[in-house]
Amino acid sequence: MEPFVRSKWTIIFGSNSLRYSRTPIEYLNEFRIEEAKRLLADSRTKIADIGTRSGFNSNSYFAKVFKMYTGITASEYRELLFTRNMEKKPQLADS
Repeated sequence: MEPFVRSKWTIIFGSNSLRYSRTPIEYLNEFRIEEAKRLLADSRTKIADIGTRSGFNSNSYFAKVFKMYTGITASEYRELLFTRNMEKKPQLADS
């Protein structure tokens, strides 16, 4: 296998920014945030664990990136999911 050559990545992502519109880190963070959002749907998983399981080495960096991409914190996102799920559940009729 050919060793990693930075110039190839620069050619692909750097000079073709109009074509790709994202840096490799932005693409990776986007992928990680989508995974975190999926994991947040499971309310039993701790948010600190979700950051790690999504590929972030630091909980503070996970929190920063999550808010940057979604506009809200991971806790707020989970609460929104919970609220939406509660609204979808049918109410039991009083007997």
